[in-house]
Amino acid sequence: MNKIILALDTTNLEEALDITKKIKNKIFTVKLGLEFFNAHGKAGVKKFNEIGSGSVTTLTEKLKKYWGLNSKVRNWFLSGKLGTSIS
Repeated sequence: MNKIILALDTTNLEEALDITKKIKNKIFTVKLGLEFFNAHGKAGVKKFNEIGSGSVTTLTEKLKKYWGLNSKVRNWFLSGKLGTSIS
């Protein structure tokens, strides 16, 4: 079965997790937006890794653009503390 990229453009953590849980076996990766990251930070991103879908949580290109403005975010990703990647 081909798996999907689930793009979640919401700041509602519970809704995003609920959708992900319902179709976790069909997901290749979850793409979270900058608004989500701003609202929930690394704790919100980690929740997707806890679901156990085997997916890698990614953030949008916008976050890459802001790396120069936010070294703390860049350092979280580079250190691997989020258990995720940016793509």
